[in-house]
Amino acid sequence: MALSGSVSTSSYEGRYLTLSWSATQSTSTNQSTISWTLSANGGSSSYYYTGPVTVVINGTTVYSLSSSDRYAMYKGTVASNSIVITHNTDGTKSFTVSVRGAIYSTSVNCTGSQTFTLDPIQRGASISQTLAGATETTISMNWVSDSTISYVEYSTDGGSHWVGVGNPNNSSGSYTVTGLSPGATYNMMTRVTRKSSGVKSTSYGRNTTTYSYPTPLWAQTPNFTIGEAFSVGLYNPLGRNVHFVITANGTEVYSLDTTSAKVDVPNTIADALYQTIPNDVSALYYASATYNNVTRQTRATYYVGNDSAPTIGSATYIDANTSVVNITGDNQKIIPGKSKLTFTASNLSAQNYSTLSSAKVTINGIDYPMTLSGSSATVSNITITSTDSTATVYVTDSRGLTSSKAVSLDIVEYVAPTMSATAQRVSGFYSSTEITPATNYTYIGSNTVTIRLQARKTSESSYSVTQTISSSGTSTVSLDNQYPWYILLTITDSFGGSSTFEITIGKGIPLFYFDIVKSSVSMDMFPTHSNAFEVNGDIYVKNEKIADFIIEETTDGIWTIRKWSSGLCEVYGTYSDTSSTAYTNAGVGYYRLLTVNLPNVLTAIDNPQVSARTGNVGGVTLRDVSATALGILIFSTTTTGRPIDLYFNIKGRWK
Repeated sequence: MALSGSVSTSSYEGRYLTLSWSATQSTSTNQSTISWTLSANGGSSSYYYTGPVTVVINGTTVYSLSSSDRYAMYKGTVASNSIVITHNTDGTKSFTVSVRGAIYSTSVNCTGSQTFTLDPIQRGASISQTLAGATETTISMNWVSDSTISYVEYSTDGGSHWVGVGNPNNSSGSYTVTGLSPGATYNMMTRVTRKSSGVKSTSYGRNTTTYSYPTPLWAQTPNFTIGEAFSVGLYNPLGRNVHFVITANGTEVYSLDTTSAKVDVPNTIADALYQTIPNDVSALYYASATYNNVTRQTRATYYVGNDSAPTIGSATYIDANTSVVNITGDNQKIIPGKSKLTFTASNLSAQNYSTLSSAKVTINGIDYPMTLSGSSATVSNITITSTDSTATVYVTDSRGLTSSKAVSLDIVEYVAPTMSATAQRVSGFYSSTEITPATNYTYIGSNTVTIRLQARKTSESSYSVTQTISSSGTSTVSLDNQYPWYILLTITDSFGGSSTFEITIGKGIPLFYFDIVKSSVSMDMFPTHSNAFEVNGDIYVKNEKIADFIIEETTDGIWTIRKWSSGLCEVYGTYSDTSSTAYTNAGVGYYRLLTVNLPNVLTAIDNPQVSARTGNVGGVTLRDVSATALGILIFSTTTTGRPIDLYFNIKGRWK
C-alpha cells in the first residue's frame, strides 16, 4: 500500500520514459486524487525524437501522442496532470499504470507497466433521513445507518450550520427541531459520526416546510349579499382549535371555535350586518382565525340587496286649482296647462336600518323634488301641458336604494275654444247687422264660452263698438251702413282659454237703388233729389271724367278762362301775327323773340302747366314762364308777309 510510486519503460540506447505519481485522499468522497508527472531520461544528448507515446492510469488514457507525430523530447518533465480515482466501498483500491513510447522509432519500442495498491480510506457510515412529521414550529426527522453511530447532528440550512443532537450509540434514531418559523421551508440534512472510524457522513438535503398557522383562505372568502348563507374556507391541516370571527365594517357580527377546514356562516347574522351599513350598499368584512395568539385574516365585500329598498304605500295626486275643479267637478280631472297638481306619496318606509333620504315625482322626464315629512312626501303647483304625460314617484333611502310607483293620470284632452262666424246686414244694407257664430270648445263639467265683439270702421284704428254676443244663435249689432267695418270676435272659455276670429263687412248702401217715392235712381248712395240720377263718385268715359262741370267761364283779351267744379282751371288763347323785318336772320331761317301777357287770374292758380303750338311757322319755344307773361321764341322761313298763329293752353288748380 502506498500513496506514491513510479514506473519506467524499457530503454532504447539508454533512453526511457518514467511516470511518477503521488496521491491525496478524501474520506467524505471516498476518492484519491493521483497527481502524475511524465519525464524523459537517459542518453547523452539533451533531447531525442519519439513517435507515439501513451500513458494509461486506472484504464484512462491521460496522455498520448499520435503515431504521425515526430517529437523532439527534451530530457526532464514531458507532461503532468491529475486524475481522480474512486475507492471501493470498503475504502480499498488498486490501480495500474502503463507507459508506452517509440524512441527514435515510428512504432512503440519501449513499454512499462505496474499495479499499485493505495492506502485504504477510512469509510464513514451510510446515512439516510425521512420526515417523521412537522408542526407550525417543529420538524421531526428519522434517520438510519449501516453502522453504529456515535454522534448525530442536523442542519436546517443545507449544511451551512450544524447543531448536535447527542450520542445515540445506535444505527437509527430520530430528532425534533423546535423554534422554527410557521410556513417556512428548511433544507434539512443529517450528519452522523461512525463509531468505528470516527468518520462523519452526511445525508442528502431534504426541503421540508413547516405548517402555517390556521388562516382563512382568500379564494374561499366570498362576496355575498346580506341574507345569504355563505362559507369561509380555513387552512387548518392539523385540525387546530381555531377561534373564528366575522367583523363587518368594524363590528364583530359572528364568532365560533372550530377545528374544521370550513366555517358555514348562517344567514341569521343578516340583522347585525344591516346595522353596520345604514348609509351604504356595500362594505368590507374580515374573516379572521386565531390560534396560539396568532391571528390571520382575509377580507371580501358584502352587499345590501335591492329587496332592502324603501317601500311606497301609495302615490296619489289631486288638482289643487279650485278654479279648475269648480269647473270640472272632479279633482282627478287634469286640464293641461290649467290644473295645479299636488302629488302625495304615503306610508313610506325605509328598510333594514336605513333612513328615508329623498323623494321626487318625474313627469315626462322632468324631476320635481318632494318634501319629506315623516312617512309621507308631497310636492305642489305642478302644471302638465301634454295629454300623453306619465308620472312616477321615486323614493330613495340613505343607502341610495330607490323604489318607484307609477301614478295613473286622468288627463282631459283640452283645447282652447275656437270659432267661426258670419256677418250679414239686415236686408243686405241696413246698419243692423246679424252675427251668427259657430263655436268649438271642450265640453266638461260647467265649462262654457263667452264671445266679445269689437268693431271699427276700416278707415279707423280704434274700436268704436264693443259688446258681448250670444255663443249660440244670432246676435244683432248696429254698424253704420255708410262705412265698411272690421269686426274682431274673441271667444273665451271658463278655463281662460281663448282665440279670435275676424270678419270684414262692407257698406250697407246698394250699388244701384231705385227710389219709387222720389222717382229717382242712385249709385252707391240713397237719392236725395226727386226725379234725379245721382252718383256718389265720378263718371269716366274713355278714361276721361265727364261728371265734372263748369261753374264759371270768362274772357280776358285773347284768353278764355274756365273754372270747373272739381277745382280744375283751364286758360286758353290764340295769338296772331305776320312775319316782318323784325325777324333776325339765323343763317338757315329767321327768328323773333316775343312776349305775350297772361291774364290776371293765373296769379291765383297753383302750379299752372303751359303748352304752346303753331301750325304755320317753323316752330315755337317757351323761354320764360311767369305768373304774368310768356317769353316765346318763334322760328320762320321768311322775314315778311307770312301769317303767324300761336295757340296756348294752360291748366292748373284753382281750388
